[in-house]
Amino acid sequence: MGEHKFISRIKRWSLDGMAALVTGGHEHAIVEELAGFGAIIHTYSRNQTELNECLQEWQLKGFKVTGSVNNAAVAVPKEALNTTAEDMSTLRSTNFESVFHLSKLAHPLLKASGNGIIVFISLVAGVTAAPLTPLYGPYNAFLCFPAASYITGQVICVVDGGMTVNGFNPTQN
Repeated sequence: MGEHKFISRIKRWSLDGMAALVTGGHEHAIVEELAGFGAIIHTYSRNQTELNECLQEWQLKGFKVTGSVNNAAVAVPKEALNTTAEDMSTLRSTNFESVFHLSKLAHPLLKASGNGIIVFISLVAGVTAAPLTPLYGPYNAFLCFPAASYITGQVICVVDGGMTVNGFNPTQN
């Protein structure tokens, strides 16, 4: 009985046979962690030279990783008041809608594998303000009132009146 539990634990912490599609694959830690647990990985990067160096390194380590150049992200380095609707459209279509389309295209392949995951890499500017990237994060005390200036170092992903905590009830006022 004890040996069965041990084997069961090993399987729970193994990615053998799983397929992983990792965008931003030049981020070594994620690819190497997944490959170290046995995943077969295809990764995307924006830089062919850097990708080739990584693929060589991973091959020497015995990891099953392939790669191609097809990763995109843009930043619009402007002050918030100088940002145009066209800037916002470019950012949204390149950085957000591409994630949706890639996931939709990859779904049949990952589903057919029986075990598949996608890991997306994004900028930290999505959760903290960075200079000249107002479209990614908040600018100063963003909740309208001076009292909001006391809210620092927090990630507020959803302001929803408690819906994510309490569940959605359309009859509730």
